[in-house]
Amino acid sequence: MRFRHPEDAEEWLDRLRDRDARFVYEVTFGGERGPAVFPPPAEPGLFSAMTDGRKVVKAYARDYEALKLDPVSSLVEFSSRAEEKLLDFFRTGREQHWGPDEIRAFSSSVPLLSDMKFVPGAFSMSVRATPDNKIIPMKLTFTAGDAKASLDYVEFRKLRGGSEEVEIASVGNPPLGMALVLPTNPNRPATATVTTHIPGNTIKDVVKACRALKLLESGCALEIVALKLDALLCTLQVEPLSLPFKDAFFTFVDDLNAIATKFNSNFVLPDVTGFSDDDEETFRLLRAIARDEPLDLSNFTTRLMKSVQNADLVPQRFRDEMVFRMEHEAANAKLFGTQIKLGPTVIQIDRAKVEGLAETLHRFENARMGTAVPISLRPLVPVRFQAVERASLLASRESPDSSN
Repeated sequence: MRFRHPEDAEEWLDRLRDRDARFVYEVTFGGERGPAVFPPPAEPGLFSAMTDGRKVVKAYARDYEALKLDPVSSLVEFSSRAEEKLLDFFRTGREQHWGPDEIRAFSSSVPLLSDMKFVPGAFSMSVRATPDNKIIPMKLTFTAGDAKASLDYVEFRKLRGGSEEVEIASVGNPPLGMALVLPTNPNRPATATVTTHIPGNTIKDVVKACRALKLLESGCALEIVALKLDALLCTLQVEPLSLPFKDAFFTFVDDLNAIATKFNSNFVLPDVTGFSDDDEETFRLLRAIARDEPLDLSNFTTRLMKSVQNADLVPQRFRDEMVFRMEHEAANAKLFGTQIKLGPTVIQIDRAKVEGLAETLHRFENARMGTAVPISLRPLVPVRFQAVERASLLASRESPDSSN
């Protein structure tokens, strides 16, 4: 299959067409991609393919009726021990490979393969099932005692199939993926292999997966329903699994879910390298708001805008230790690259020391109107961060006690 000119390829293809008109052929030159273009993906009518590492020749069925009347076939003679691999392929669809010492003879009427001349000790062969691209939607329900977790829609595809078993696997990288080996004999047990892929998935999907993972860790029943058929496919009893997740991880996911629920944001989780110091600081702040829990802070920096209304009031009211209340009508935050709208928020520090009070007041006195003057505080009690209704902000501003 070496061509010096494009005309050589055309002449060779013409000879193939003349030999068996039931097929049509196509040559693809892969260039620098080499073996990366082989094996080609499944496509309608594709019957066989061959490559020399730089180009691929494909044979497509053209006359299906003629092929039904006179099918093509291959004859392979294996060594006695190698025959079991072929039987296993028929039973399970698992990929098999035969080395040169396992193949005694080979002949074929399959296009492209029919030109191959068998040389003992120089021929190897592999066979594998063609994956099915059709989506199989499933519902997975995990149950242990009174605890239950559901993945209501998981897409699967068939990877292989034989007379005794079929293997299907979840599509893509869901937070909890699964490969299922389902026997055709209902008396034989089915098996499941679990995989996890947390980064790149939304927090809501991760939460559902974590609920299932907790049950898998302790052992549970797994019920699998085929959604298109609306029928129970099987029920598995899963023994306790050893998973790489610790309790701290599940707590972290619960906190992220509280944040997502509080602010109606379904953000995507990054991998470990994508979790920055800013993300960590934002997470602590948002967690405090979502959980309504105060934060112990060693320092807190804010800015005070100098205005006509406060130019004289600040020097009169500021002391070494004070109560601070900071309000924001439309606060925003960014977590894992996602903008989160917090809405009206209040930061309440019931007792804090102003660091460098004299210097701070001097900067404020010399600042121009409309300038934001930084103020460094050392909270002496936990700081409360709260999301509030806008009406409560307006009410607090009208209250005589809001002058602290």
